Amino acid sequence: GLPVVAVDEGGPRDLIEDGVTGLLRPARTDALADAMLELAASPNMRARLAGAGERAARTRTWERALGQLAAGYARALEPAEAARRAA
Repeated sequence: GLPVVAVDEGGPRDLIEDGVTGLLRPARTDALADAMLELAASPNMRARLAGAGERAARTRTWERALGQLAAGYARALEPAEAARRAA
């Protein structure tokens, strides 16, 4: 895996934990460039972020996402199902 540098907004903010699985920075070229320079100067940080990012990515599978979606629907429908049975 490789360390990730991304803007701190939208999708990246939902997927990356700043300083743990990657680096999130404001959407400015200077901030992104500084983060890349920080990584270039620190082999230990690169390895740590890359490893953590790779482990996090392995937990994001379609099976898990669909399971979470199905569980959410089941929770949302429980009150309606209970009301239907009581009627």
